[in-house]
Amino acid sequence: MDNAVPKKIECFEDLIIWQRAVAFATDVYALTEATRIKSDFGLKDQLRRAVDIGKYRRRLRAKVAK
Repeated sequence: MDNAVPKKIECFEDLIIWQRAVAFATDVYALTEATRIKSDFGLKDQLRRAVDIGKYRRRLRAKVAK
């Protein structure tokens, strides 16, 4: 394990899991654009909706603002 002092978490974007989710979503968007999935609009849209980070970000910000 890394013995470095962890960075203070000030918002959800600081969470490692959030950063990995954003990277995963980026990969899904690239995959759906670069493969045969590109021509299967139903599957492409379903995959992209499943990793819609913006939707989750808006929900989290709304909860934090309350």
